[in-house]
Amino acid sequence: MKKPIRRKLTNVKTRIVERIDKSLEGTHNHFSCFLPGDIGPFPLFILRRIFSGIKTNSNQVKLLHEIPEDAIIVYVNKFRSYFEHLFYYSLYQDKGLPFPEIGFDYKIFLWQPVSRLYKIALAHISFFFSNLSFPNPFESGYIRETLISGRAGLLSLIDKKRFYRWFVKAKTDPIQYLIETQHAVEQPIYIIPQLMFFSKKPIRSKASFANIMFGTETKPGKLRRILILLRNPGKVFVEISEPVNLKDFISKKENQERTIEHQALILRRNLLLQLNLHRQSITGPLLKSREEMKENILTNDNIQKYIHSYAKERDLSVQQVNKKAESYLEEIAAKYSLSMIRIFAGLVTWFTNIMFDGVVLDHNGLDRLKKASVKSPLILMPSHKSHIDYLMLSYVMFYNDMPCPHIFAGKNLSFWPMGFIFRNSGAFFVRRTFKGAALYSKIFSEYIHNLLSEGFNIEAFIEGTRSRTGKLLVPKLGFLSILIDAYKRGACKDLQFAPIYIGYDRVLEESSYLNELEGGYKKPENFMQVIKAARFLKKRYGKIYIQFHEPISLNTFTKQRIN
Repeated sequence: MKKPIRRKLTNVKTRIVERIDKSLEGTHNHFSCFLPGDIGPFPLFILRRIFSGIKTNSNQVKLLHEIPEDAIIVYVNKFRSYFEHLFYYSLYQDKGLPFPEIGFDYKIFLWQPVSRLYKIALAHISFFFSNLSFPNPFESGYIRETLISGRAGLLSLIDKKRFYRWFVKAKTDPIQYLIETQHAVEQPIYIIPQLMFFSKKPIRSKASFANIMFGTETKPGKLRRILILLRNPGKVFVEISEPVNLKDFISKKENQERTIEHQALILRRNLLLQLNLHRQSITGPLLKSREEMKENILTNDNIQKYIHSYAKERDLSVQQVNKKAESYLEEIAAKYSLSMIRIFAGLVTWFTNIMFDGVVLDHNGLDRLKKASVKSPLILMPSHKSHIDYLMLSYVMFYNDMPCPHIFAGKNLSFWPMGFIFRNSGAFFVRRTFKGAALYSKIFSEYIHNLLSEGFNIEAFIEGTRSRTGKLLVPKLGFLSILIDAYKRGACKDLQFAPIYIGYDRVLEESSYLNELEGGYKKPENFMQVIKAARFLKKRYGKIYIQFHEPISLNTFTKQRIN
């Protein structure tokens, strides 16, 4: 009795499989991880409308044109996101570039053509009847074959469930799969990291209520993402990080000695580090509260050892010296408020439009600066002819997706209300001389060390004051020595010094400079000067010119000097 039933079931199963095979036209490679380029004009129109407000950097997109034509391209983002997958799919397709049709560990159904959904369902049913399990696009070789055929892919580095699958349960790790594929093919595989920004705000050490409820700026929740796209899509922009040639990565001597599994772990870690550093080069480092910053500086072993020694030498209590040190830090430190920077940027835009005929900006030099900022903190060193200099540099960086720097400013600029505005815009104030102020000097050095160790960029005018003649002045080396001392003490692995030229057709302060050159008295900066400056709004001063020199790596410079 059982045998006839079994035979009938086998016959039914065989007929079903045959009919499915006929419908599938001989191939069972139909997976939801693949989204073909021809999904239809209407779905593509909808996708382009959804993502139309998101900005892309045209100079960065050129990077993709420089990749060899025979290369296999795999885009990489940090967090698994169908939103980003569909954006890169529609963006690069629209620009005629390789677009991600393969999504590693993605399952896309909504945007699939109905005919493909039908084939995916049939292929899975057929495979299940034959193997009592569902097909795997990695194990079947489908993803490898599709990539080799010239289709691009998208791989996400972080996903809690999938991390457990490959790291703990030893399922297929997409990174390891790519390395194995590179070993099997001659074509180079290029991994291209992608970052999507929903805000340029730096991450704060203390999470806000909105971040807890709706996700952070780096990983916004669905509701927050939709609201940003509806209310202000211009806030959203995409950055392309430096591509990684997998063939070159494998060929490195240290990697040849490692197992493929170890290579995959190293590559994943490197990609995450690169994405994090690239994001930090735009939003700036983690922004701590002023109290946390003070505690980090004043309680570290180095400064406490100095405070105890200072107190003993001068017969003071440690508490008295601590109080003095805290007051010095309060006098020096910036407060760095993005809200104030945004207001300030609007004011600078307004008065430059009224007073100047435009800004001639070295965009290629700025791109080089952005790339250098991913590697280490920048020390921006502009020429100094006018008070407009530090306003313009922060203005340029703010509107070109870079964090505004912390600015080395003389204490003469800390007068009310400009001192409050400058301090909240990133300025830190320093006395003209440290003579007879050993504790002040130590606190200032530790503050610089802290800025560099946190990863902040610093702007400093090496001439020390504005040039009254238009010629460069003899550099002041005191602050330079403090920076190099912090570097030697391990505040950062490298420093990138960026010489910058800022020039004007006419300088605002030309009349006061002429007066000073003729022997006149230099008036100290004060609020009345700000009020009187309104008269400058009635004149035109031509154009502003900003040029960026190739950044100078301190590591490279010291190696060259030693050799």
